[in-house]
Amino acid sequence: MRQAERRAKTLASLVRAARPLLARNGYAGTSLDAIAAGAGLSKGAVYAHLTSKAELYHMVAECVLAEATSRVAQVEQGLACGEPAHIAARAAFGRDDDDQHAALVADLWQVAAIDGTTRGLLEAHRRERLDRLAASAIRAGVTPPEALREAGTAAALMDAGILDRRLGFEAAG
Repeated sequence: MRQAERRAKTLASLVRAARPLLARNGYAGTSLDAIAAGAGLSKGAVYAHLTSKAELYHMVAECVLAEATSRVAQVEQGLACGEPAHIAARAAFGRDDDDQHAALVADLWQVAAIDGTTRGLLEAHRRERLDRLAASAIRAGVTPPEALREAGTAAALMDAGILDRRLGFEAAG
């Protein structure tokens, strides 16, 4: 195995180990030592691949936001078929990993308040989400201003679903 492949494998292992810890404890409550132990690595081995815990967090954030984008695709389908936003937004949930996903996204929001890189990743995701949802509503024949309203409503309901799940509240039907 070449060095680049070993590096990629190690980084993937660190991301996998970090996810449940970050979901449970958040960025502030998760140590690099705990992540290293979860990946079966020493802290020195981690620093051989990363410059900081923040660098690893940004890698996890990119993965979480990619998963969030796949959830957006399900909502897009509903909007493109003419479903109202409050119905279409429900498609973002109903997976086995909803609770972990909600915990990780909620932590991203919190970290974004103090970390510019995380904020940039989250802002880019939110812009793309709004654009995609609006385009789907337009495909259903909705006017552009109404499409933006529907997209904004669906996005807000998706965010509310994240918070409900993170706090353990029953989602409204």
